[in-house]
Amino acid sequence: MNTEELVDFYLCVKISNPRTAVNYQAIAKRFNECCEHITIEDINYLDIKKWKDKILEKASSTTWNTYLRHMKAVFNFAKKKKLIQNNPFEDIAYAPQLQRHKKTIQNGSVMDIIQRIQDEPDRYSPNWFWSSVTRFLYFTGIRRRQLVHILWQHIDFKHQTLLICALGSKNYKEKKIPLPESLIDDLKILRQKHKEAGNTLHSDQIFNITRFNSKYHGSLTNVTQISGFYKRLAKNTGITVSPHRFRHTMASQLGNLPNVNIMALSDILGHSDLRITRQYIETDLKPQRELINKLEQSLTKTTKT
Repeated sequence: MNTEELVDFYLCVKISNPRTAVNYQAIAKRFNECCEHITIEDINYLDIKKWKDKILEKASSTTWNTYLRHMKAVFNFAKKKKLIQNNPFEDIAYAPQLQRHKKTIQNGSVMDIIQRIQDEPDRYSPNWFWSSVTRFLYFTGIRRRQLVHILWQHIDFKHQTLLICALGSKNYKEKKIPLPESLIDDLKILRQKHKEAGNTLHSDQIFNITRFNSKYHGSLTNVTQISGFYKRLAKNTGITVSPHRFRHTMASQLGNLPNVNIMALSDILGHSDLRITRQYIETDLKPQRELINKLEQSLTKTTKT
């Protein structure tokens, strides 16, 4: 049995999400391309090192760590099923990752972006739709994959909440988040536009650009179309913008408010680990500056003496 065959067995027993299955299969295929004709019983440290070096030649340490995490899970499964005696990936170390500042919208504000969309209805058609998408991404902090999975049945207008379904979530967990009044108003307008374009069902996709602009092909909006719009917007405006930057911007702005409820923010963002949420919070430089100034004052006094 080779790695790809093992992964197929693992997926048959363990994984039900199609997107996750594709990721596991792709990783196993890359391993087999690097170390072909090796059975799972014969994999050793040198084989894994060869694969790791090849991956890190072109990809980041984050990518390698993702690959390693998946392979550890698969081979732990093989060990439990007594297909192998030892997991060859078990003692392989993760690569160190650089902790960088989250990419936020720096050279323009969210309001600047919305204004540019509204000012050019012919270029960003329909501009009311894309303004609504932009506000929704910013105020909810959801990912583009979550956005395209939102159906009308996921909106509770009475209690002003959004149900984020497990299918679009990164951790496959369902959750509810509150919606501000302005987004409820946007959704009511969007619902009326849907009715004018044809029958609207509870199972219909909310942010479906294909119903309002014939240049978009297909019957449903996909993540590529969402990203493509913001790439064009960035190119036209000079503002560095993407769907995920709205999430980072929202999280950074809320995370750095005085006395922020970090648990509430973590729940909104859907983080399973509070440490991920804390990455959005910048250190207050004021107490650090006061401490450094005391050192400078101390040196000055010593010099005068």
